[in-house]
Amino acid sequence: MQLTVTFESSITDEQVTWVKESLAEAGVPAEDKSRTETSVTFIDPSTVTCQIAGDLCRKWVDECKRALVEQGSGKSRYG
Repeated sequence: MQLTVTFESSITDEQVTWVKESLAEAGVPAEDKSRTETSVTFIDPSTVTCQIAGDLCRKWVDECKRALVEQGSGKSRYG
């Protein structure tokens, strides 16, 4: 399976690590395959169910919402 995560702005090393760790927590042993300024593609040697992908998407959306709230209050997870 291949998964590409695209950000609206430049992606940082910390964000790539966070996505990879999130995949690992969900049981997906993904490895970086390629990366551009705004996206990173992971390849997974195993089969991932739609449920896991859906759970990860919800987690990422929740994390992004939290980051926006923190950013609005003067805090930032990513510096």
